[in-house]
Amino acid sequence: MEGPRACKPEELNDVIAFINSIFRPDSDQSIDTDYPLIFNLNKLDYMRIIKIDGQVAAHVPVAPRNIITPTDKFTMGVISPTGTHPDHRHKGYGTLCLNDCVSIMENNHWPISVLWTEEQTFPFYQNSGWEGIKTQGNFISLKLSDHKRFKDFGFEISRLDKDDQKKLNEVISIHKKHPYTIERTADTYKTLFHLHKIDTWIASSDGKVAGYMVYANGSNKSGIIETGGSTKAVETILNNYFAHNPQKSTQALLPLFHSNLEDILKSRLLNYEAHPIELADSGGFMMIRINSLIDLINGIKIYLDKKADDTEGSFSLKCKDTQEIITVTLANGKSHISGESAKNVLELTRRQLTQLFFGSHPNIKTPKFDPYTEILSNLFPYYFHIWELDHS
Repeated sequence: MEGPRACKPEELNDVIAFINSIFRPDSDQSIDTDYPLIFNLNKLDYMRIIKIDGQVAAHVPVAPRNIITPTDKFTMGVISPTGTHPDHRHKGYGTLCLNDCVSIMENNHWPISVLWTEEQTFPFYQNSGWEGIKTQGNFISLKLSDHKRFKDFGFEISRLDKDDQKKLNEVISIHKKHPYTIERTADTYKTLFHLHKIDTWIASSDGKVAGYMVYANGSNKSGIIETGGSTKAVETILNNYFAHNPQKSTQALLPLFHSNLEDILKSRLLNYEAHPIELADSGGFMMIRINSLIDLINGIKIYLDKKADDTEGSFSLKCKDTQEIITVTLANGKSHISGESAKNVLELTRRQLTQLFFGSHPNIKTPKFDPYTEILSNLFPYYFHIWELDHS
């Protein structure tokens, strides 16, 4: 056995072919164009592999991405398509690569890790400290009969040109107005808006972009997955898109926070019915691992300060897996964080702490949080949003 270790430049194509054989057999999609932020020569240290007899036997990648909320900014490690060769499953190779990614995250002090998977694979990730969390959004099914319900407000509609930097910058400016985002560089925006099987449509007025919509037609992303801008601009894009695709049913993905797209759908559809986003086509359940309790608390310090405006008291937590202890006191609009234990310490496993901070998956029993149930219920679950494009 060789590894787990970083992928070498000359091995990248073999790893891509290996993952494609598992997730993209007989497909016109490829894992490197579906996940270009991960499968590239600049991220080889984050692609952990094991080789047996010179062949790739297992692969797990991790990618750092910065979470941005109205109060905080901190780094998560995103675990993306993981795979083990059928001849080498149930030998622990996948777990070895996964735990190697954990070491990278802990050494870099990335407070949490995120991944998406199906419920039947929960046990594999739970064994390494991940836990399923509450729903992270909703999806709406759009039927053929819904297509003519959207109005045209006179905007000029076009595809976003990859080489039109002015228009791209205007879309970027609109996207950054969302209260919850994942940090994207200018190059990242350009890459994501032009992924394989992705169309980014813009609505312009007097030569300036007023709104945009990202539509996906792939096996890993499907439907209306991101919008931004004025309500009338977004609705005009919907009107135009369905006028040119009258025989196509689709779905729209919505974050938990308020959006113009939600307003449009609620006002125009006769039967607006929201379902958990995890059940959408190409959906998956989010799991989170708290890599460090202390790093997480420090990462959401400003959020806790804001909560201290209307919440007072203290709580003390201990992670059974790491023996980390934190005591947080809220008073007069400020939070004070200490590494010392209070008289009553709530001891929880890493997975139980994930349930506390981010909410419980509906099929996983929620632990008791005595003696701090009241104050903790006022503070959590903590919310951030990962747009579907940022799964890439």
